Amino acid sequence: MLTKTQYEEILYRRDFRRSDGRGWLGRDETITSAVVAVRDGAGQEHADMVANVAVHDGVSVVFLLRGGRSGGVYTVSVRVTTDKGQKFEDMLTLTVSGGGA
Repeated sequence: MLTKTQYEEILYRRDFRRSDGRGWLGRDETITSAVVAVRDGAGQEHADMVANVAVHDGVSVVFLLRGGRSGGVYTVSVRVTTDKGQKFEDMLTLTVSGGGA
């Protein structure tokens, strides 16, 4: 679960391989592309809430989350494609509290 205020713009990192070598990726597998989407409870996408999506070191995705409605609960979808042709999707819950817009 992720939590931020309306005002905050925070970089998040989602790892697809853990430091112990376990996780979704094989030992010699890397992420080649990533897409991050934010949707509200009605399924409406909020493209303005995510920016600067980048693959980091071939094993994680870094992205900036910003804005949102105070009291809003959103689903953050992190989709990746690997050099082995695999596709993975991780879903996170984002809660936005007050703190200015």
